[in-house]
Order: sequence, then C-alpha cells, then structure tokens
Amino acid sequence: MRMMKLKLLICNHKNKLTYNEVKKYVDDLKNLDTSKVDFVVCPSLPYIYNFIDYKLASQDISAYDETITGEVTGTQLKNLLINYVIIGHAERRKYLHEDKETLIRKIINANKNDIKVIYCITEEESDLDSAKKKIKEELDKVRSYLKDDAIIAYEPMWAIGNNVELDYSYIKEIILYMKTLANNKIIYGGSVNITNIDKLLTMVEIDGFLVSNSCLNINELQKIIDKIS
Repeated sequence: MRMMKLKLLICNHKNKLTYNEVKKYVDDLKNLDTSKVDFVVCPSLPYIYNFIDYKLASQDISAYDETITGEVTGTQLKNLLINYVIIGHAERRKYLHEDKETLIRKIINANKNDIKVIYCITEEESDLDSAKKKIKEELDKVRSYLKDDAIIAYEPMWAIGNNVELDYSYIKEIILYMKTLANNKIIYGGSVNITNIDKLLTMVEIDGFLVSNSCLNINELQKIIDKIS
C-alpha cells in the first residue's frame, strides 16, 4: 500500500507564552493526536526542553560562530536536538532589519550543523507580477545555499497577524510559481486558522503550514490537526 505523505504543521509560539502557560500547554498537548501530521513545535528558546518529546524548531540561529552575548550558535542548537530552524521570518526582517547577507550566513550556519532550514519568504506587493518578481529575486540569491531538505515558507506580509480575508487565488498562484523556481517543500503561513484551513487545504500544492496564534489555543490546534489529517 502506498504511504500518504503527511503535511507539515509547524507551530511557532513566538514569544507569547509565559512559563506557567507553557506548563499547562504541554499538559494539554499530551492529549492531542499529532500522529497524522508531521508535527513540529517551535517554542521560545527558554522552554525548548518542555517539548523534548516532539520534533523541535528554533525560532532563530546566530549568523556567527564567534562568542557573542545573547546569540545562540548552531552547535548549541544541534546539541539541543533541534531538527529545524526558522530563518528570515517577516517580523525579524521588519523589526530587526535582517538583510540577505545575514540570512545567508544563518543558512550556512544551520547547514554546517545539519539543522534543516525553514526559510521564510514574504512580500507585500499590490499585484502578482510585482510579487513574483520580488520572490524570484530573493530565491535567486539564496537558492544555492538551501539544501534539498530545506523548507520554504511563503508568508505574505499582508496576511500576517491580521484578521483579513485571504486571497486564495493569489496565494495559489504564488505557490505554483514558487514550485517552478525551487524543488523544496513549500508551506504557507499567514493567519492560518480554523476558518480558512478548509480552503487552504484545497490547494494540493501546499506541503504544510506555519501557524502561530492558532496553535496557542489547544482546542483550535486540535481542530486544525483534524482537518489536515
């Protein structure tokens, strides 16, 4: 019998949970059946060990190997048994002004330590042609650094953190275009929730999802998992 490929579900907690909230979340998470998705937890770094029973992703990695206060190296993440690292998230680009050179150094550092890259590509263009041009320019710069097992996450800036109606035809067109530019798995992130997951799942080109707010609510997370399964 042919095995069905599981869709990725990467849960990015950002910096939204406190210690006591994490303890309750972990207890509740034990009651969820995550076996029918490729389930990855991306907690705040101080709480990594609370989720040691799951596949883990780090929210960041240092661009440098040097000793720098506050940075977390690839070697440290590897020793924490981290499977993935998010690089290029839209919020870090916007608020921390991470440029392409910095992102490439982070990719190289992750590759050196055998940590799979989840590379985020964002855009806030007004039309498809402009969006495609921007995406192609970025992929042309970083594609040679991305291993075959790297994951590309498309997260349009106009959809992040906003309670907006997603433009599904726009999203599908972009995902299809990205598939022509790279052989990597491509996932979608940007206000994924129980209201829009059904329509997003009709796009068979999407290999999974990067979720944030929705994954912090255990009940909603269970509903999303049930839908994806």
